[in-house]
Amino acid sequence: MLKHHYIDSSSESPIDLHKILDGTDYIAMNQPFGLKLNNLQMMDYDPYGRFSGRMGKISRMHGDLAFLQHTVASLNETGKAAVIVPVGVLSRSSHAERAFREYIVNNDIIEAIVLLPNKLLSYTTIQTVLLVLNNKKHSSRNQQVLFINAEEQSTSKVRSQHYLTQDNIETIVAMYERSSTDTDDVKIVKLPEIIENEFNLNPNQYFTSQTVETQFGDVIINKAVYDEKVKNKRTLKEIAQLSRGVNLPSKNTIKEGQKGYKVIQLKDVEDGKIDLESIEVIPVNNAERYMVESGDIIIASRGTAYKVAIVPDHNEPLVLSNMFIRIRIKDKAYKPEYIKVFLDSPVGVALIEGMKKGGTVKALTTRDIEDIEFPDIDLNDQEKIVQTVKDAELKYMDLLQQAHEILRHGKLSAYTKMGFRNVIEELY
Repeated sequence: MLKHHYIDSSSESPIDLHKILDGTDYIAMNQPFGLKLNNLQMMDYDPYGRFSGRMGKISRMHGDLAFLQHTVASLNETGKAAVIVPVGVLSRSSHAERAFREYIVNNDIIEAIVLLPNKLLSYTTIQTVLLVLNNKKHSSRNQQVLFINAEEQSTSKVRSQHYLTQDNIETIVAMYERSSTDTDDVKIVKLPEIIENEFNLNPNQYFTSQTVETQFGDVIINKAVYDEKVKNKRTLKEIAQLSRGVNLPSKNTIKEGQKGYKVIQLKDVEDGKIDLESIEVIPVNNAERYMVESGDIIIASRGTAYKVAIVPDHNEPLVLSNMFIRIRIKDKAYKPEYIKVFLDSPVGVALIEGMKKGGTVKALTTRDIEDIEFPDIDLNDQEKIVQTVKDAELKYMDLLQQAHEILRHGKLSAYTKMGFRNVIEELY
């Protein structure tokens, strides 16, 4: 008799559930996201050995991982599982999560990873995937993982909520059951490639096309076409020094009157500009190591907002927080403004977003972005490109001001007909 179980997001712990799932044929699980673990001592001495050793030793912050370890340990020799997980657990660099990924890759039990549409789950906005595990894969799927991009397979119910129609579900199932070659939405990746990518199982790592949100709206970027069309490219690490900002002290440790430095934080960067007037003074250690210079490019390393800015001329020391990565151009043949134009472009956004790791809060490291390639053109052409963008921005701001005046005069005209324009004009 087949044993199967469905685990919904609830307060059940992985330890209690093992009694239910011992030797299970099928598991379908929608686990709690971001759960913090409390009774670590019991988990250290778990008689089934799920939470230490072969699949990685967990810590208090590894709730997502604990449910996955529990799932793998609970399957029988031919067992199969379908688990909804935040994409971060498949790409984060913690030792425990990497050890788990090494285990399921090296033991060849991953059958498919389906990148799900955004806004599919009402209780979270983070990117999620459907992880399909199989202890007895068909021989045609041995030593490989089937990646499916199902981001477009949804229907909008309201602006903030998507759902899967029956047609969407059937399309995803058909891709899972019948796919034997690569397409735009399917990628078959051999295990050596995954191992070469340091066991990163984020689907965005393997698809050449990616949908990103830009100033032009949502656009699709095909990295393979970019690599083919732009022949002359260089990496950031070839022309620049990359470093992370300083860790900030917790507010309750800062004493009144304590000396410090102006520290650039996420709130200080908007629309590609650093608001020098709003920067707080914070006491930090080894401040000199994390100071920025005029012309340094800073890019947000954490959070959901995509922020890139160039440090302007300033008269006092400025320190960069750990929420940013500093890119300091060392090769005089490249203008910081040109690199910023590239990073702000849809291609730059796609490359950066594809590198981000994490669940609730995605993160970047210097190692993630140092190999990003930008078009290698001469200095004169760089200056022309930068000027083109500046001219377009100035024209945009001028037209925006004109549009504002048209709207203002039109409304004042309406208020005149309503009999109270003079009252309104007194406020201007």
